[in-house]
Amino acid sequence: TDFFCSRSCWANECPEKADKYTQKIMQEKAIKADKPKKKKLAFFNVSCSNGHEFESNKMFIGSKRKCSVCEEKVLIEAPAETEDQEEELDVNTINVVCSENHHFKVNKVYLGIQRNCPECDEKVLVQQSQAEEPEEIETKPVIDPTAYYGIISEISNSTLEVIPDGLSQYSFYISCDGKNMNYFLLNEEKDQINVPLPEKAGELAQNLYLKMANDGNVWKEASINLFCIEGEWRLQTEFV
Repeated sequence: TDFFCSRSCWANECPEKADKYTQKIMQEKAIKADKPKKKKLAFFNVSCSNGHEFESNKMFIGSKRKCSVCEEKVLIEAPAETEDQEEELDVNTINVVCSENHHFKVNKVYLGIQRNCPECDEKVLVQQSQAEEPEEIETKPVIDPTAYYGIISEISNSTLEVIPDGLSQYSFYISCDGKNMNYFLLNEEKDQINVPLPEKAGELAQNLYLKMANDGNVWKEASINLFCIEGEWRLQTEFV
């Protein structure tokens, strides 16, 4: 089984396959295998005006993505799902209203960032609604990213070496299910930036996941968002 251990190697290559972290992951996987699977909202199909279907991620709701066939830019809207899935989607999205009273939803990853209204193109700062009182629901403990600032800063610095000139805002996106890890750069429109990433960035991403998982802070998706303000780069993190 390809699980990586606390030393950033894979379990089938590790001289100590029975370390506690690997055992814990394998036990959790066995428990999950006995539970009935339910459809997840992470990925869903969208269509452009020409009828081409392509896959999108829930993190791109409220932004535009290029069709993989004709490259038409398509606004990603929340799909029609079951009540349970709608509840899950609402937890991860924020309602935004522009000055023209156009309502639209964006993913929480954009909190504190300006997003374009899909109807009038006005830039609106995404804020948590003060009018809505959040329901008291059981949630996981909030992850404090300051405890991992060292690794996060190293990841950010490694990506700054390869970003195109003139870029003032981008994100380093990571997804991991405990077995496979993917990571790439996204621009302000959440389109993938096709540049070769340093090998160090991938190693640091694995180290970040392992360190946080060992602390009990397991996540499936992470986004390190960077902004250049008056010549100084600042970062914001999001873990889901």
